[in-house]
Amino acid sequence: MSSQIRLRLLPRAKCFFDEPVQVKVNRLRSRQVVTMRARSTDERGVVFSSSATYRADDKGEVDLNKHPSLGGSYVGVEPMGLLWSLKAEALHQYFEKGKSLKPHVVTISVHDEEEGRALAEATNERLLLGDGVNRLPVNEGNVNGVLFTPPGAGPFPAVLDLNTFPSEKKAALLANKGFVVLALCVFNLKVKKTKELHLDRFRDGIDFLQRQPKTVRDHILEVDEKARLKTIIWECYEIIQVPVKLTYWRPQVVTMRARSTDERGVLFSSSAIYRADDRGEVDLNKHPSLGGSFVGVEPMGLLWSLRAEALHQYFQKEKALEPQVVTFSVHDEEEGRVLAEATSERLLLGDGVTRFPVIEGNINGVLFTPPGAGPFPAVLDLNSFPTEKRAAQLANKGVVVLALCVFNVKPENMKEIHLDCFRDGIDFLQRQPNVGGNGVGVLSRSKASDIALSVAAFLPSVKACVWINGCSANTFFPLYYNKRQILSTQLFDNSKVIPTESGAFINKYAHTNPLAEENKGSLIPIEQAKAQFLFVASEDDMSCNSKAYLDEMVERLKRHGKNNFESVCYPRAGHVLNLPFSPSCPSSPHGICGYRAIWGGEPRAHAAAEVHLWKKIQEFFRAHLSCDDADESKQIG
Repeated sequence: MSSQIRLRLLPRAKCFFDEPVQVKVNRLRSRQVVTMRARSTDERGVVFSSSATYRADDKGEVDLNKHPSLGGSYVGVEPMGLLWSLKAEALHQYFEKGKSLKPHVVTISVHDEEEGRALAEATNERLLLGDGVNRLPVNEGNVNGVLFTPPGAGPFPAVLDLNTFPSEKKAALLANKGFVVLALCVFNLKVKKTKELHLDRFRDGIDFLQRQPKTVRDHILEVDEKARLKTIIWECYEIIQVPVKLTYWRPQVVTMRARSTDERGVLFSSSAIYRADDRGEVDLNKHPSLGGSFVGVEPMGLLWSLRAEALHQYFQKEKALEPQVVTFSVHDEEEGRVLAEATSERLLLGDGVTRFPVIEGNINGVLFTPPGAGPFPAVLDLNSFPTEKRAAQLANKGVVVLALCVFNVKPENMKEIHLDCFRDGIDFLQRQPNVGGNGVGVLSRSKASDIALSVAAFLPSVKACVWINGCSANTFFPLYYNKRQILSTQLFDNSKVIPTESGAFINKYAHTNPLAEENKGSLIPIEQAKAQFLFVASEDDMSCNSKAYLDEMVERLKRHGKNNFESVCYPRAGHVLNLPFSPSCPSSPHGICGYRAIWGGEPRAHAAAEVHLWKKIQEFFRAHLSCDDADESKQIG
């Protein structure tokens, strides 16, 4: 342990179980990368642990209340993430903490992974039982539980804490808040030995509570006896998920599963647990998932949460001719059988849309044309690597789209990029007989985004440009136009690439400042562009600091008196913003750098961002590429 590094738990190391604690580390090196770890042992002796990677600020501090985790058990700003992400090494483990007399002890430590040593350590004692709270085991007639009474004369409100199995946590914490609480459980015996349940036990428990001298009796007695017992019946049966005979209601719990195979043959899958309503129906549009790949009401959650078994996998679906096939199934886990199954074919190419491969001079791409005579607006869909997804979907909306990629050969075989290829692509689009208007749009993401900025800055025929999660300078390769270099390469600092425990790397801070003197020749002169810009940045982008680049471009355009832009930011989305309901991709191999990269993004927020962005893109092109002499039915969307 380093004697200089300070790990503090604020406001104190000992707190109640339901209270937050602030974790701060001081005296680190400026911008030092460290791993925070937590470990705790439950009542069965099972060890649970978690970890997260952090970068210290310029003062050498890490504060979990404001600094984001860059990887590990969670990502983003999560002050209590080290606690709620605690996991056992073995699957299907529940943290057993049912007794209230002993605190929940969590050891928190900070580590330098490069040097392989612990820098500091602190222990957080999370109390269940407060000072003066009395705990009394009760074994009286049908009543077999534990009574918790707050300090003082009272009177106090009374609560019957019903649990499926013995537990004192909630009862003890409520007593700390000034309640008299009797903790009872449904099963004092093993479930397999239970044939029936008797409501008398819970009635006697309520009577016992009412007899306590500190209880507010009048308040409890205002409740009608029949109404109270009815409430107990429904609350009790809602909790029970075991084969106990109930004569009039037992909502069925099922697991919904989805699976889909990508173009490489890699299987992706997802699952979610649902409770059928009283009519025996599960509707993902209104019923919440209770657990699995996601929780809450997420109508398309089974699609965007699809994951491969192996880490760092991207769902490869780039060709437009074949649909994405997803098999949905519903399972009864208790009986171990499949109840029903259905297949969804998710088309990329709509009826009447034509797909035409183009190899002509510098152009190597695919042209998508909507049905009808036109005229239609035209968009150049720029991608870092070959893909047809967005182009096909835009053509379904009434746009002529040419899909081009930056890298038709492996990046390691390239030395430079020529803007002439993309100029020729735009000229090709404008020559199409069903294209209207006097200019084209450009859609891009990642490395292709800085190419899109250069296309808009140097080619006057671009009317609208969408930039998604890229840089404001030319990256990786020098850019040439008309046989001369027009932009150098923004420097990439390999020493600022951050390794993570998963084996993937974070590039976010490796792209150097585009405004620095050494990068001046790489900064793209967007201020000379005539096009309208839509800048899109994900704030949890771990590939590049796209939000900072967006802010730099907006400030630069304003400084030049320009207002030809709009911007949108997504706080918890990652780098790989795809079409709506695409399987989220938190990490995968980096096509240019060669190693596995962390892309970032909280899956639920990322999925919502993709839905919003796709609508935004269509609205933007509709506003700036509409053909004056086209029918309304032929406009975008």
